[in-house]
Amino acid sequence: MPPNSKAKVGHLQTFCLPGRVTGSIGDRALGEALINAWRRDGILQIAMTSEETKLAEEAFTASKAFFNKPHAEKAACIDSQSYGGYIASGEEITDGVADYSEIFTVTKDLDLAEPRVQKKWPCHGPTPWPDVTMKAPMTKYMDVLGQAGERLLRLIECGLGLENSSLTKYTEDGWHHMRILRYVLEILPLHRLQKSLSSNSGADSQQ
Repeated sequence: MPPNSKAKVGHLQTFCLPGRVTGSIGDRALGEALINAWRRDGILQIAMTSEETKLAEEAFTASKAFFNKPHAEKAACIDSQSYGGYIASGEEITDGVADYSEIFTVTKDLDLAEPRVQKKWPCHGPTPWPDVTMKAPMTKYMDVLGQAGERLLRLIECGLGLENSSLTKYTEDGWHHMRILRYVLEILPLHRLQKSLSSNSGADSQQ
């Protein structure tokens, strides 16, 4: 979190998704539990499978390799049509506060010949990957998360008592995206960093 942020880490209810959603009694019960968690907390989290964990580790390795590149190489990874690619630390503003993370945004990776790209649809275009060693693991990880998202929607259909594909028909060929972050402490002068850490460590006792 940014220095002096008042945000706190939440404790979220965690769910495990089935490999397939068939509309069974168990699927309906799980769907209802997911909906209840959203209504109660506004957010929930999904446990990762061993395969997803493996792909995530490969993605983290590729992420570290990218962010360790020289700034000029990272800054060259931008695309004005897909809006994907690199954002340096401090360049993005959220609620009036500069984000301290470096960011690489992955959008729907479409070839320049694709009709939607030709028609200049916003956020549709090639993701400006630096190389295949980053593209391959990130694409695999994003694909498996997209599949989990489809199963999640199927469970919501079950929990709401909707017919099959009532929701998932709207996400066919969906516009999935992902943001890869690295938080950079060294952008703060040492005296400001020490002050921030001191302020944050004493926050609980001051409330």
